[in-house]
Amino acid sequence: MMKTLFLFILITFLAFDLHAQKHKVIPVVSIAPQYPKIALENKIEGWAEMRFTINKNGSVENAVVMNSYPKEIFDTEAVRAMLKFKFVPKRVNGKNVDFEATYKIIFKLPD
Repeated sequence: MMKTLFLFILITFLAFDLHAQKHKVIPVVSIAPQYPKIALENKIEGWAEMRFTINKNGSVENAVVMNSYPKEIFDTEAVRAMLKFKFVPKRVNGKNVDFEATYKIIFKLPD
């Protein structure tokens, strides 16, 4: 019985996670982050993978860095920029809903 319940919960969680990943995050407004001075001076490029909530209005809430390279150099500016993004909200049964999303911000030096 306990094993069956565990499997049901696991399958439900995985199905929900797969459903959430099917909704593509489409930026309507994307803000270029400020390039950190230390990275610019040392010609460092990198990225920050973000996790956040897109609310019913398409605004970003609860932005956090899940992973970045190089570690911590771009984190602050990535969060600052992410909070200014706007996305197409997710619709369920004709209504906009909050949902969790991920997005990678790339830091590339100008040519």
